[in-house]
Amino acid sequence: LRSLVEDLLEVSRLDAGATATDASDVDIARFLEAVIADRHPAATLSIAPTMSRVRTDQRSLERIVGNLLDNAAHHAPQASVAVTATVEDGWLRVTVEDNGPGVSDDELPHLFDRFFKTDPSRQGGSGLGLAIARQHARRLGGDVTARAGGQRGLVFSVEIPVSDSLQDGDVPENRPPQSEGEERLHTRRTP
Repeated sequence: LRSLVEDLLEVSRLDAGATATDASDVDIARFLEAVIADRHPAATLSIAPTMSRVRTDQRSLERIVGNLLDNAAHHAPQASVAVTATVEDGWLRVTVEDNGPGVSDDELPHLFDRFFKTDPSRQGGSGLGLAIARQHARRLGGDVTARAGGQRGLVFSVEIPVSDSLQDGDVPENRPPQSEGEERLHTRRTP
């Protein structure tokens, strides 16, 4: 019940614009390793070898990625989960992909609706986590989207503007392509 109340308060603050953006330099590899270790330790992390620091609201990014990992842990507890991160043209792109049961084509457009649950009879979860993740991303000038995985599962993609020189309200003009880049990634396994 406490979690539901906290989620409702957060939604209210986000709706009212009462959540301040606090941009700081974030070592993205260490940050993602810490969030994964806390929320879904079995997940793997793949990042571009040249990726280092980005400037963004760390608290919001933690809430976004954490909620996506919580969602994977809750709905696909036995599935493998892979997190990838790239930065291109001033945009940070983080994907969280699982090979769990996925959702139907009818359910997919509703994943970010408040209180939506694919299985309402299932215990746990407020039905607000994905909606909160999307609200945080949009507040930062980006978005969170979902699509069906290859054979099974879901792929959530987060895109938010990042830079050392972003001023409040600035958003890069060129978003990164939706398809995977050609840059080679190296993989880290979190303990």
